[in-house]
Amino acid sequence: MKIDSTIEAGNFNVKDIADNVIYAQINKDSNQKDYQWFLCDISDIYETPFSVEIDGVFNASYPEAWKSFVAVGSYDGGEWEALNTELLPNGTIVIHCVKAAQKLQLGYFIPYTLAQHKVLSAMYSSLKYLFSHQLEATVKGNNVEIFSYGCDSANVKNNVWIISRQHSGESNTGPFMEGVAEYMDKHSDTMAVLLGKYNMHIVHNANPDGVQYGMHRTNTEGVDLNRGWLLDDNKKCPELSFIKRCMEDFPPDLFIDIHGDERIVEPYVNIDGNINKTSEADAFVTRLTALGGLEIRDNPVENRDISIGRHFVNYKYDCLCMTIETACQFQKSSVVSEKPMDYFAKASLLGFNIMKQLADNYSTL
Repeated sequence: MKIDSTIEAGNFNVKDIADNVIYAQINKDSNQKDYQWFLCDISDIYETPFSVEIDGVFNASYPEAWKSFVAVGSYDGGEWEALNTELLPNGTIVIHCVKAAQKLQLGYFIPYTLAQHKVLSAMYSSLKYLFSHQLEATVKGNNVEIFSYGCDSANVKNNVWIISRQHSGESNTGPFMEGVAEYMDKHSDTMAVLLGKYNMHIVHNANPDGVQYGMHRTNTEGVDLNRGWLLDDNKKCPELSFIKRCMEDFPPDLFIDIHGDERIVEPYVNIDGNINKTSEADAFVTRLTALGGLEIRDNPVENRDISIGRHFVNYKYDCLCMTIETACQFQKSSVVSEKPMDYFAKASLLGFNIMKQLADNYSTL
């Protein structure tokens, strides 16, 4: 068998192959601390079944997530399916591959590639009311993009910011942002009312370098972007420097940060700020609870670390800030009828519905 981890988003360290067993570890992020995400291509498979054993998972970023973990695999590069996965007491994950095939892409989550992000950029570029499309080069030569929309941007002073994928391993944030774009496209009349009162700024991939090079939480320079908002280092985190600079030009009244959590099966929201500060904010947050029982959590002020994006923006701009955590890992607790691809579909629907609630409530001032 051949194992290739040099593919986009690849992360897999093969220690040995013997008796139809691949023995492997997950490489750490560039900060030499975090690891959880893995992805590789396995080819020249002439004998099945075979298994993959990944050790050291109890020392990963989220060791508790492995208890319900189910690996995913694709035999055709399109459809993904759950693979028989077990966790041994010594902290080794064993993935049993029984399907007869000569090629398998094996992953922690289903990947959402830079090519898919390029398609997403094309979607956002084609939407009505776009007044600015800014790009900033990353260390590895990718681009962080900010798409800004408004019907009267020169006079409108209120701003909504939605950013996504600060943590590159949280791949289902891509489908979430597809859902946002789908709503904006299909309901341009409602958006026109909203954008007459608020400018909207979209960052659908804040960490393209991390995506390309298979990082779990950091960019390639070792910065966890969602823990680096106090940094002012254009060499190590140009992504954040760019976003914060643009944010100063368009100070947020609402900030939404999209993430994925491998430990959950249903999404939840963390909130910073005075929900009752404005009636539209109160209505928006209240209606979030109606979206499939979406749990709303509030962090005590004394526990807030302002190096984290949501806390930083709330501290600096005194606005309503929220982190939406989508469920991004197919788990053993998932119902029998569900498939791994359903998690992408759920994330897309959640993005659509969040955008609907935003437009319905913030356009009625």
